Amino acid sequence: MLRLKELLFPAIADVAVLSVRVSIETVRVDARCIAYGAVYPVCGVWSSRVHGSYLRFPADVPSGGRSVALQLRVRRFICGNSGCARCSFVEQIPGLTRRHGQQAERLRSTLAAVGLALAGRAGARIARVLGVPVSRSTVLRLVDALPDPEVPAPACKLEKARKAIDEARSDLENALYREQAGTTVYYPHPEDRVGTA
Repeated sequence: MLRLKELLFPAIADVAVLSVRVSIETVRVDARCIAYGAVYPVCGVWSSRVHGSYLRFPADVPSGGRSVALQLRVRRFICGNSGCARCSFVEQIPGLTRRHGQQAERLRSTLAAVGLALAGRAGARIARVLGVPVSRSTVLRLVDALPDPEVPAPACKLEKARKAIDEARSDLENALYREQAGTTVYYPHPEDRVGTA
């Protein structure tokens, strides 16, 4: 039998699906994290002391024409480092939530891809058709939050340019030396050199 967790969150570890409620317009997925503890991102100390818990309701990618909302119980942990500025922190589930996020990571990446392809207004219109009503500002904000792509310089062209510069510098130095000796007239291009006796 296929378990709900494997169906809904195949790539996310430490999540348990408690129930799924389906209505005409929405799907509500009740879930919680089952990890023993969490690492505080600032100081890196592992903590398993639970201070409390509360519910978060991040939106997720629509399914079957219905909007999907997660009812996610997250825990607040007490940091074990006595020198830490903050005493408590809330667990984040990698691949699912982020701090102060109102959308699941899958929905964020989907909206960012739509925004990259279509930009603000058109992206917001397509998102509405897909079942995620968002403003054009939200689409643009998600695109703006993406990291800049790395554009590597072509190594072969860069190496050829370096060699050409080195050869030109060497030719110029040799020409200046010969000119001082009175043996050669130097022209900038190697094929234009004229030697004198």
